[in-house]
Amino acid sequence: MNTVNNDEVLIVHAGVHDTRDHIMLSKADIASFQKLRARIFSLIEKAIEKDGGHKSYEGQMSIDFPGYADDQYQVSITLHWYVLGLGKHHTWSACNMKEALAKAWADVERWEAG
Repeated sequence: MNTVNNDEVLIVHAGVHDTRDHIMLSKADIASFQKLRARIFSLIEKAIEKDGGHKSYEGQMSIDFPGYADDQYQVSITLHWYVLGLGKHHTWSACNMKEALAKAWADVERWEAG
């Protein structure tokens, strides 16, 4: 795997056998992901203050890229949490990071609104 990092983007090339375009994360995507994670942690903290019960994996998040044999060109963001009772795992997938983040933000804002 080759990685190129400059002021604008982090580009990940899956390798010589990958015929798809490279996957790109902009600085804005990374900043949005960091803000999303902070917002989620705030929601988890509030829920734990009310109930106290939680799992050790609360708030674990990952960004997943398609594998070598995947037919679909998708980026996914996965969140693991228990305290809000909305299901233990949430995944938002899209053709690029910006769209996956938009889906995640929409759900988190809806959860935050109650």
